[in-house]
Amino acid sequence: RASLRSECDLNVAEIAATFGGGGHIKAAGATLNMTIEDAVNAVCAELERAAGAEYDRMEQGESETK
Repeated sequence: RASLRSECDLNVAEIAATFGGGGHIKAAGATLNMTIEDAVNAVCAELERAAGAEYDRMEQGESETK
């Protein structure tokens, strides 16, 4: 199981949804049916992708949680 929390504008519910989970913008989770190593790698890759997308939005002046 993965539990995701955010203290910034990153929407962790979207990240959890990519793994079949859900939740709220600042708190979400998912159950990953894979090894812990694969789960860590998958979640980290998705966090990096989402953080990059959020950074791009911030650079353009349009934060997701305005």
